[in-house]
Amino acid sequence: MRRRPALAAAALLALGGCAGQEGGSGVVEGGPVAYVTPSSDGGDAALLEGTVSVTDVCLTVVDELGQRWLPVFQRPRTTWDGTTLTYDGTSYTDGGHIRLGGGGSGSTDSTDYAPDGCEFDLAFYVAP
Repeated sequence: MRRRPALAAAALLALGGCAGQEGGSGVVEGGPVAYVTPSSDGGDAALLEGTVSVTDVCLTVVDELGQRWLPVFQRPRTTWDGTTLTYDGTSYTDGGHIRLGGGGSGSTDSTDYAPDGCEFDLAFYVAP
């Protein structure tokens, strides 16, 4: 009889571990982080590398050519605590180096949210 409660507890722990990528909503509308709710785990294979820049309005990435990119993160994989962006378990802060895979775009039409008044050259949709 003791096996059933132990099995049930183990099953609940296993299911709880699955909530990470699909469950959270760590970024909210009105903040500096642009996001999209992904429809799949696929993505483009381009690389964005640069320096994180956080202002009162938005979070951008400045590349080595000085272009300002608006990264559009996948909402379930992203949290923002007011100073630190965490994406897929890796944390980034203002002035830090960042490398992201995904694909560039000239617009934010496909986002669920993009900060109003954010100045950027191109958007970059971040892949998992």
